[in-house]
Amino acid sequence: MFYDTRKNDHGLPRDPFKAIVAPRPIGWITSMSAKGEINLAPYSFFNAVSDEPPIVLFSSEGRKDSLVFIEETGEFVCNLATFELRAAVVATSAQAFTIVKLAGALVLILLGLQSLRRGRATGRPVAAAPPSEGALRDGLVTSLANPKLAVFYVALFPQFVPAGEPVLPWALAMAALVVAFDLVWYSVLAYLVARARRAFVEGPWLRRAERLTGAVLVGLGVRLAFERR
Repeated sequence: MFYDTRKNDHGLPRDPFKAIVAPRPIGWITSMSAKGEINLAPYSFFNAVSDEPPIVLFSSEGRKDSLVFIEETGEFVCNLATFELRAAVVATSAQAFTIVKLAGALVLILLGLQSLRRGRATGRPVAAAPPSEGALRDGLVTSLANPKLAVFYVALFPQFVPAGEPVLPWALAMAALVVAFDLVWYSVLAYLVARARRAFVEGPWLRRAERLTGAVLVGLGVRLAFERR
């Protein structure tokens, strides 16, 4: 297939340019400004292009902090982004951080608005409906929108894998153990909450709790949206 990159006349759903040369190493670039500020960021366009003389280069799409700092000091450091450091590499990616942060903020705000709407509903509260497939969906979306969850487990599990052993089976076993503990704990918690639900739902406390929870969730979502690393 031939296509002109100026016209993008490839007829594919996505631009294939980044996939033409693969696999590409990830450059984890450290730079320092003239004021001594340190920046660490991953770059997908990175490689060694010569050994005589030794030349290593990376490309920045736009004038990001790395490029500005390098122009000020005239130097940068290339770090090897290994598989064990994948969670840290993702955490230092400005684009990934922004996308996950905004997605998490949106989920928090939507959940908060739902709670506020339920808290302002008129009429006598009724008992909650039995759990359905919607509970599993809501829990899955909430977990996927939490960046700390992914970074924590991806960074935690590999260090407990014995040397020389395959990472995937051990990581799956540890994940299954965590799921088992959570299942027991939340089952007990759900049983205790179910026993106290009647007194809570039939009184005015439900709507008050919904309004308070909604306000807190919306506030956390707004704070997360404007949070900087």
